[in-house]
Amino acid sequence: MREEDNVITDANNTAMRIIGRQRADIIGQVCFKFICPACNGACPMKDLNLSIDNTERIILAADGSEVPVLKTVGRVTLNGIPHFIESFVDITAQKRAEEELLCLNNELEQRVVERTSELAAANRGLESFCYSVSHDLRAPLRHINGFTAIIKEECREKLDAQGRGYLDRICAASSRMGALIDDLLLFSRISRTDIKIVDLNLSERAKKTAAMFRESEPGRAVRIEIAEGLTARGDALLVDMVLQNLIGNAWKYTSKTPRAAISVGSIRKRGAELFFVKDNGVGFDMAYKDKLFRVFERLHGEEFEGTGIGLATVQRIIERHGGKIWAEGEEGKGAVFYFTLAG
Repeated sequence: MREEDNVITDANNTAMRIIGRQRADIIGQVCFKFICPACNGACPMKDLNLSIDNTERIILAADGSEVPVLKTVGRVTLNGIPHFIESFVDITAQKRAEEELLCLNNELEQRVVERTSELAAANRGLESFCYSVSHDLRAPLRHINGFTAIIKEECREKLDAQGRGYLDRICAASSRMGALIDDLLLFSRISRTDIKIVDLNLSERAKKTAAMFRESEPGRAVRIEIAEGLTARGDALLVDMVLQNLIGNAWKYTSKTPRAAISVGSIRKRGAELFFVKDNGVGFDMAYKDKLFRVFERLHGEEFEGTGIGLATVQRIIERHGGKIWAEGEEGKGAVFYFTLAG
């Protein structure tokens, strides 16, 4: 194509195939008749004085269809006359694939929005259910507690040993149900609670938590090591609940270990800081690790107290902070809980 007037002086078979015309119908024509017809005579090579141009353009085919191409233009001199030499790569298939991918991405995004909305609705329903059930259970539980208290005060001495044993078991079960209701209410509130992200000294908070458990059982000898300098960003109240649950579990599940040990610290892995709470207690079978964070799931029997909601609450708090939590353990050799806080 001559640089002076943009007239096509030659075309190879590929160009003819893309344009859909014979050579005689192409040669002698102004390039804008077939190439970039919407440019209205604009030529980047001349207008911008480029030495080479590599852009996506449109070729108008003989049947009126538009063919997307990757057009490369360079400068040559033929018989002393400046020319542009242009090459085309038909990218119709690529553009079609891009459109299909874009359509799939849009569809996927819409499905994610719908699923997220459905999940949010399901969570709201679950939270409402937990709150309603917990609230409705309190009334009959108050009656049970009230009448058992009367029996203990006025009739206990009239009961034989077996009757007193039954009464004690009723009181214990009632107390456990009260704790379960409290935990359910707490669990249902976690997702609705507004969080305030601040800088936290996890070392000091873990020390206060450990001291609380020592005061509750001063007779226990437990070696507790808490690393210095542990810091993170999170909601103070909610992160305290995480530490209380994890350290509390470690305290509980080392109760039958002769030389009980608990450690709180952090490690760096793949550029992220992982906090951990580790103990040498009863541990657990890794085959059941997926059950650890489910509501009401407990891997140990009645020898250890608990409602089966604590770790589910911890997971929900961690997720609200944009973090993750998981555990590793071995039966009889302890457990370690890892968690991150995105803040």
